[in-house]
Amino acid sequence: MNRKEEQKCILGFNEALTMTLDNIAPLASQRVALCDAVGNVLAEELIALVDSPSVHGSLRDGYAVVAEDIRFATAENPVELPLIGGVAAGNDCQVQGGSQRAVRVLTGAPIPDGSDAVVAEEFVAVSDTTIQVFSNAESGRNILVQGGDVKKGALLACSGTRLARGFHPQLRLERSQTIMEGAEYCDFRYTLHATD
Repeated sequence: MNRKEEQKCILGFNEALTMTLDNIAPLASQRVALCDAVGNVLAEELIALVDSPSVHGSLRDGYAVVAEDIRFATAENPVELPLIGGVAAGNDCQVQGGSQRAVRVLTGAPIPDGSDAVVAEEFVAVSDTTIQVFSNAESGRNILVQGGDVKKGALLACSGTRLARGFHPQLRLERSQTIMEGAEYCDFRYTLHATD
């Protein structure tokens, strides 16, 4: 090939880009386990299928109460409440909270219906059947509300998002956990994109 023929074969950047874009197409999308999705690109929006957390939960070990019941509690004037049961994280709440009663809750435990605050255990003296509360706790204290991290239906990631470890705290890609109800795998589609 002589020099003149070589010059005819040389393309400018814009011409080469146009030719390339005209002759490529996205790869087909496929479903993969969430833990295998790191580094891939979403082919469609990723939407939360459930609230996270799925219930109102305790942010610390303590006692679920009605805030108004302990409004005036102090070390000099403790409020005594009957202790009617307890709930641990991961268990269903079988105890009904409410006014003039306390329920022992551990960090992550669901908040009993009728309770609106968790008083931390360091502000409580416990006997067999009662507690004495030495500090007030306003409504909502030490409670992570249902959907407080992610609401059902919320957009977690847009189509075209490259998934990376830690890109969204609720997905925890490196641990194969999802925000999906009991699902081991995340049910979404991704598309691999060629890179240099």
